[in-house]
Amino acid sequence: MVKYLYSKVLIFTILVLLCSSCQSPNNNNHSEEKPSPRELESFYSGDITKVDTIEMFSGDNGNIVIINDQSQIQQWIEKVKGLTMVLDPNREDTVGVLYSVKLFENGDQKLTISPTSINGERMEPHNELAELMKELYEANL
Repeated sequence: MVKYLYSKVLIFTILVLLCSSCQSPNNNNHSEEKPSPRELESFYSGDITKVDTIEMFSGDNGNIVIINDQSQIQQWIEKVKGLTMVLDPNREDTVGVLYSVKLFENGDQKLTISPTSINGERMEPHNELAELMKELYEANL
């Protein structure tokens, strides 16, 4: 009788292990969904055309450039505000940046962007944004 009971327990344990190993460890479908693209200006709280100061950091040499020329700021904003950004929280962390740009309105920092992140959230690398940042930086050396 004990041998018979032992066999049943063993078979039951094996079945439970097999069934549990066949289940997906994470049934969360959010990891499979591709984040929807958004225009850069949608990350800005308020009206992006009201930016009055841009602070740029060059990861190449550590220089910081402050831009206050309203005409130049508005021209650059017009070029970048419609760029499509795609957040990618599953992307690996990157070390360092090519350029980092902070947008200010009346002394308040409103948005921080780089070619690989926006407000500290990782995104798919954006080469066009990197080129526009490079142009702005080089125009203000």
